[in-house]
Amino acid sequence: MPLRGGAGTPPADPHRRAMITSEPAAFAHPFVAMRLAPARRWLAVLRRGVSVLGASVLAACATSSPKVLTASDLATRAEVQDYLDELRFFHARFTQSGSDGDAEGILWLARPGRLRVEYVEPRPRLMLANHGRLLVADQVTGATTTMPVSNTPLDILLGDKVDLSGAVTVTALQRQPGALQLSLIKTGAPNQGRLTLQFTTPPLALTGVVVQDAAGHTNTLRLFGLFRDTTVDPAMFHYHPAAAPAG
Repeated sequence: MPLRGGAGTPPADPHRRAMITSEPAAFAHPFVAMRLAPARRWLAVLRRGVSVLGASVLAACATSSPKVLTASDLATRAEVQDYLDELRFFHARFTQSGSDGDAEGILWLARPGRLRVEYVEPRPRLMLANHGRLLVADQVTGATTTMPVSNTPLDILLGDKVDLSGAVTVTALQRQPGALQLSLIKTGAPNQGRLTLQFTTPPLALTGVVVQDAAGHTNTLRLFGLFRDTTVDPAMFHYHPAAAPAG
């Protein structure tokens, strides 16, 4: 059943987890960047591919040209691809800071094709990806907007198989002690945005994704407490707007 837009506030989600106060990991970085403006502005930002990182990293990732990969780089890319391909179900808490202020919440990912990003503070908002559609809902006003997931860089991570070659181009690969990052674009649609995957090493562990646009808009969504799920409830990825009040 495709995602549906509509007015109203969704009913309480039985799968919503209480936020637990905890310090994020030292090298935690964004998974998915969303701007905390009204719903239509969020999707406009996703079309531009909003992202985040420190100034030095942004400068290093500024080019969309393919990186010439060394033998070591190819081995690293293969390791990352295998890791992501096995990361089919997970949830994580997050904190966000950047151009649109501070926020926190929890996200769930279930490949292929499903994502739920639930903002708890300071304003309840929800982003859902399912059946090839992306829906953003303001849970206070009930405003919703939808668009194809394929119009955003998010589908790099949401496919049934993760392939970091061919349809995806590596534009940067950087290593530092205990950390690794790869910057990726869709080969056939580089203007949709760039994802920079962030990991701690060893062992390899995803700590976030940077989404970058050419205009330099930035937000940081830090992941921490990432937990691999064995399964998820499909109902979490469907939007059920509340019925309008009678009278």
